[in-house]
Amino acid sequence: MLMALVMSPLLLTVPGLDFSPGWTGAMIGICVVVAAISVGYQEKAHRAYLAVLNGVGSAQRGAVVKALWRRQIPADPVVLDAAIRLGESLGTVRNYSSSSLRWSVMWIGMVLFQIYLTRSAVSAAGWTLWAYLLVPHFLSDWYVGYHQERHVVLLQATATGQSTDSGPSLGKRERLWLVVIALGLVACATAFAVTYEREWPRRDCNKTFNVTIAVRERNQLTNGRLIAQGGPSVADYEGWSDQLQREAAKLTTPDVAPRVRRIADISVQVTNVVRSAHAAAPTSSAAEVADQEAAYQKVIVQMLDEVKAVKTFCWGE
Repeated sequence: MLMALVMSPLLLTVPGLDFSPGWTGAMIGICVVVAAISVGYQEKAHRAYLAVLNGVGSAQRGAVVKALWRRQIPADPVVLDAAIRLGESLGTVRNYSSSSLRWSVMWIGMVLFQIYLTRSAVSAAGWTLWAYLLVPHFLSDWYVGYHQERHVVLLQATATGQSTDSGPSLGKRERLWLVVIALGLVACATAFAVTYEREWPRRDCNKTFNVTIAVRERNQLTNGRLIAQGGPSVADYEGWSDQLQREAAKLTTPDVAPRVRRIADISVQVTNVVRSAHAAAPTSSAAEVADQEAAYQKVIVQMLDEVKAVKTFCWGE
């Protein structure tokens, strides 16, 4: 159930989701399947409990549970035998659950793969959070199960009259798995930090859409042959320049903002050239008009170069 609850908000961080009825139904179906598997495991553990506890008297059932969960060693041989059988049954069920340390390693590996695959800071944050929520849950299950197994060994030794020394608290294999898990969590946090750092200079890139669209789609304003009579008015150029100035003011990153401000500054130069051309149009000769168009086109080329530089930096175009 924990996985189903965590997966639902996490899916919101995955890019490219359309939230169509089919997609939404599929996600609900996945959560239902995860919940059903969880319920199935709980039912299996419940049956293992009943198979043992139904074989002892009602007065002894509490002692059996305490012997296993509170790690007590009962003096009653019937309770001792039932506690051993209950521990062995639960151990068998646990082998098919998430209590194994391998589950934690598997989920960490999947998280690292997803962070590498998406290369998005938001998605990386979601997957890293998922790892830090699920892995402690799995480790908690493993910790309880591991110490229960050790206690069952003590109960078995008590029942046979052997030494109750169960050996070192953690074997080399468990220590190795725990080291791998710890390194995996560190790797998840590091991968998120690297992804965030890589994306951080580009955090304003989405705000450049209005600028590039304003330059690309207002092509009548970037055509030097239209700056004189018959073309857009000076007010059109002024409104265009004001729009670019407003968009540039929204950006703050040192890698993107200066280029967009440069585009906005060039738009002011463009407007000044157009204003001068319109003012001189009634008396301008053909040669003067050509010079005005050439000067205008030179400034526009600078603007288009800056737009291209922004698109290359942000989107690799």
